This record gives sequence, structure tokens and C-alpha cells, in this order.
Amino acid sequence: MRQLFEEEAVAALVQLEEMNRSDALEALEEGEIQAILTIPEHFTSTVLNKLFLNEGTTPPLTLIAENSSAMSIDILQDIIEIFMRAINFQTVLSQSMNEGAASLEQLNAQLPKGGIETIYNVEQVSSFQYFTFAMSVLFVLFAGGVAAERANTEKRERVFERILLTGSKPLRFLGAKLGSTFVIAMLQLVVLFILCHFIFQLFPGRTFQFWIGLGVILAALSLCVGAIGALLTSLNFRMQSPDASRLFNSILVTIMALAGGSFGPMSILPNWITVIGEWTPNGLSLSMLMLWIQSESFSDLIGPLLKLLSISLILLLVGLRIFPQRRQG
Repeated sequence: MRQLFEEEAVAALVQLEEMNRSDALEALEEGEIQAILTIPEHFTSTVLNKLFLNEGTTPPLTLIAENSSAMSIDILQDIIEIFMRAINFQTVLSQSMNEGAASLEQLNAQLPKGGIETIYNVEQVSSFQYFTFAMSVLFVLFAGGVAAERANTEKRERVFERILLTGSKPLRFLGAKLGSTFVIAMLQLVVLFILCHFIFQLFPGRTFQFWIGLGVILAALSLCVGAIGALLTSLNFRMQSPDASRLFNSILVTIMALAGGSFGPMSILPNWITVIGEWTPNGLSLSMLMLWIQSESFSDLIGPLLKLLSISLILLLVGLRIFPQRRQG
């Protein structure tokens, strides 16, 4: 309060003089002063106890004046009221904060305790590794379309007929196309992974088990690409044009790349696209590669491997079913 009355703006309106009660009353009667502001004993300690400990009551300040209608008295009364309102506000605010803290502690005691669970033995996948996987499983799909289109060229040049003249069955040609596509896809993946490993240091310090698992995944993907090549070959022979393989390479591969996560993480895609991507050869292979590099657990690969092999078997059976069993012009 002393600091308040000593401020320049207040001191220009009110001059403060400290005296005892009897001297103050005598000065008021003689007109030497205009008002008496009485501060109770232990005012500071009482206010602090109420403010911080919520004990006792805030003592009142008493204002005595001969002429209560004077403007100077009104100004002094306003200054004191503003001061007391500030003290009352701080008291209420402190009580509310104390009550809120107590309520928050009670609420926290009732809420279930959370925590951070650390998962050990899980490797993080770097951006180089992810995009190597994503682009590899994407571009190997083109091998199936290219092999089927090449088969159509072989038929047009009568290579297929010369094979039949040797007494070989037509399905042997399709089986050879499946095998050659598998080999081409496998070589493409192996060369690509080896080059990326040495150029970008993709898999430093990996064990022999890691490379075995990686080879199993790439072999399963290559087999599926071979089955795709066999199916497209059958379609091309049935339609007597390479339109099926061209449609696959130009449109279907792009759709499979988008749904399978080759253009970006599948988590950013809508759920219905993610469901489709989980059944594409590239999407399944990408998921297996991610699982393998993180955990190196063969048990994690069993489900996706069976699903990929099932897709390969279905594609192959459809290709065998529609492949022409006799010579066509």
C-alpha cells in the first residue's frame, strides 16, 4: 500500500503522512488533514495467511473524513477500493488454483496410469531401404508383361509352331515361359539389391540368416511375376494380340504400385485402397521386406508368403486353363 501511494500518479493527488490515532483525529478536527486511513495491526501477516493458507479473514481498512462529499475524499476512496479489490482477486485466484490442483491430483489418482513401452530387437527402416524395396517390387512386375509380349512375338515368328512340330505339348511352352520369367525377375532383383547394398550401404552388419530370408522373399515374388507372365501369355495367345500385356504394363502396374505402397506409405491411403494393396504382389512383397528387416523372424513371413504363393497358384491355374491346347492360325 505504501508503494501504491508513493507512485507518481497517486502522489500527485494524495499526500500521505503517517501518525498515531490521537494525533490524526486532532489534525482532522483542526482541518490540517482531510481524511484518516486506519490500517489494522498485523494487516500484512493477516492478508498473507488468508491469501496463501486460507486462514482467517482479510481485515477491513477504515476511512474517516469530515466532508465525505469532497472530490479528494472520493478519489482516495476509489484508490483504496481498487487496492482491496486487487487483494480480494488474488485471494480468490489462489484459492481456486489450490482447489484445482487438489482436484487434479484426485483425478490423476483415479485415471489409469499410462506409460511408454519399448520394443526391443526391432530395426528402423531407413528411407533408402524403403524406396529400394518399393521401387524393386514395382519394376519387377514389368518383367511379366515384357515376357508375355515377347511370347507373342515368338508366336508371330512361328517359334511356337516349330516347338509343337517337335512333339512337345503346348503347356510346355507356357511352363518354359513361367520358368524364364522367374529367372529374369530373380536376376533383376538380386542385381538391384546387391548394387544398392554396396552403393548405399543398405544392410550393414546383417547376418547370414537375413540374406537367406531376403532370398526367400525375392524368390516368392519372382515366382508370382512368372505366374503373371504365364497368364498374360495365355491371354495374348487367346486374343491373338499383345493387348493384354500392354494393358498390364501401362495401366495395371500403375494401379498396383499405388495400392501396394510403391509410391508412398500405405498408411496415407484410404482404407479400401489399403485392403486392395494387401492382395497385390508388390504390396505383399513390400510388407514382407519391411517385416523381415525389422524383426528377422520367419514366423512373421509365413502368412504373407502363403498369401503370395496362393496368388501365384491361382494366376498360374487360370493361365493354364485359358491357354490354347492346339495350334491356332
